[in-house]
Amino acid sequence: CYGVMAHCEHPQWHTICISKITVLQIQRETDEIARILFIHLLICQSKERQNVNIGS
Repeated sequence: CYGVMAHCEHPQWHTICISKITVLQIQRETDEIARILFIHLLICQSKERQNVNIGS
C-alpha cells in the first residue's frame, strides 16, 4: 500500500489499503508492515477529519 499518505484524499485508497492489510495480517512474518500501514491509515483519516472541520 504505497503512498497512503499521498493519496489519503481519495476514499477508494482506504478500501484498497484495508484489504491489503487484511492479507498481510494472514502472513505472520509481515504483521509489522501491516501495523505500520494501519497506523498511516489512521493518521490519514484523522487529517481528513481535521480538514473537514476547518472547512465547515
